[in-house]
Amino acid sequence: MKYRVGGFGVAAERASYQHLLKQELRALDPDLVITFGGNAWPALRRSTAPEPVMETDADPESIMSIHGTLHRISEPINTHVLPLAHMSGQVWWRFPPDEYISRLSEALELLERR
Repeated sequence: MKYRVGGFGVAAERASYQHLLKQELRALDPDLVITFGGNAWPALRRSTAPEPVMETDADPESIMSIHGTLHRISEPINTHVLPLAHMSGQVWWRFPPDEYISRLSEALELLERR
């Protein structure tokens, strides 16, 4: 989902999409939600309280740390969430394409086994 926020500033941005996000999740009821980047992941965390599926030392505050770690949410729906770093050129120095795809693949394999 791509969404243009209503208003300016962080508080207006959060108020603008928080209700919409929960509404969209209920309407779509997806098997998996993938967040891309350092804006989508925190927005989803504030609205859904995701928990990692497996034990991890990854810092949930950092998209670069939590990248590729499968999570589960129960509110507003029961589903899985996969946070991924945005695929911009700024990310490739940290996650070369092979590692990026490897983390994505491992998370999807874990989801498939569940």
